[in-house]
Amino acid sequence: MIKYIPKEILNRYDFIRQHRNGQAVVAVNDGVCEGCHMHIPPQNYNELLRVDRLMTCPSCQRIIYWKGILESEKPS
Repeated sequence: MIKYIPKEILNRYDFIRQHRNGQAVVAVNDGVCEGCHMHIPPQNYNELLRVDRLMTCPSCQRIIYWKGILESEKPS
């Protein structure tokens, strides 16, 4: 699976993981980063909901994803 991930993304992931106590990817729940507990600016949150590109928290620089995406993919 790793061979399909672009090298620059893997490098960014490794850098963040090393500088954030092993936690490079965190969820955003109700507009709040679960890594640093800071609010994501509204424009960034709207972009995150589109799920069309890799985004980072403007406060802690961790890679973020919208927590609701996991809930919307649960089987009925």
